Amino acid sequence: MEALEYHLALERFSRHAFKQNHPDVGYEELSSKAMKYAQGVPLALKVLGCFLYEREKEVWESAINKLQRILHPSILEVLKISYDGLDNKEKNIFLDVACFFQGEDVNLVMKFLNASGFYPKLGRSVLVDKSLIVKSNNNKITMHDLLQELGRDIVSKESNNPGNCSLLWHHEDIYEVLTYNMSLPSNISAKKLVFLEMPNSSIEQLWDGMKVCET
Repeated sequence: MEALEYHLALERFSRHAFKQNHPDVGYEELSSKAMKYAQGVPLALKVLGCFLYEREKEVWESAINKLQRILHPSILEVLKISYDGLDNKEKNIFLDVACFFQGEDVNLVMKFLNASGFYPKLGRSVLVDKSLIVKSNNNKITMHDLLQELGRDIVSKESNNPGNCSLLWHHEDIYEVLTYNMSLPSNISAKKLVFLEMPNSSIEQLWDGMKVCET
């Protein structure tokens, strides 16, 4: 990650935080502090700037104070400031894209998220506005590699036991959970099952009995 020189970094940050090439009057010092943590990294400048856009000074100060409490904050911790500002459904959409849907067709992703009750049209719009996801020209949903890393890091820190994590995407964790019978419990509900794709799997049975899938 090549860092921008200060004046270029300030200009890029300002374009997202103020929609102009310089900070608003009265926000110069706060902008300078925010810049310190973005470390000149273009993605961090963009995401942090989008998060702070049209926010009151109290929100700026809260975000900066949060970073000040972290010893040597990493870029992921800077990016997480924007994630923390999402509501629960928006967070779920972000994590699902990070873990499963990077580069997938928009229509497929929206179908899955809608079945999950996440109000994806609104949620996707919020995430795009905050520069956390991107709709590419070929109708795919994408996100920067650092943001994908952030999402997967958030999920992995939910528990030391993969079976207790809300999402599983790494093949070793999935193997462990399936091998020791920690996933797919007998009382699992298939009501909102959109698709189940397990290529090259040798699993012969997922659960006992029959599950009713509503269409």
